[in-house]
Amino acid sequence: MPYYQFHDESGEPWGSYEVFWDEPDQGRNFDSDGEPVEAGWYWAAGHPGCLWDGEPSGPFASEHAARLDADEYLPEG
Repeated sequence: MPYYQFHDESGEPWGSYEVFWDEPDQGRNFDSDGEPVEAGWYWAAGHPGCLWDGEPSGPFASEHAARLDADEYLPEG
């Protein structure tokens, strides 16, 4: 699963986030009631090899849509 960097208004990169596909039967991501999430693309702030810095956001229809939600200053967005 790829990791990307956030960007500030000037385009400078900072931090990182992971973008991934999840489905209910994968059991990786659960809602606040402990139920498996809907299928789709998600993103979560964090660094490779570390736990996420919060709950994943999503689902989104595409990987690009998830990246646009994560990084409002996405250079190619």
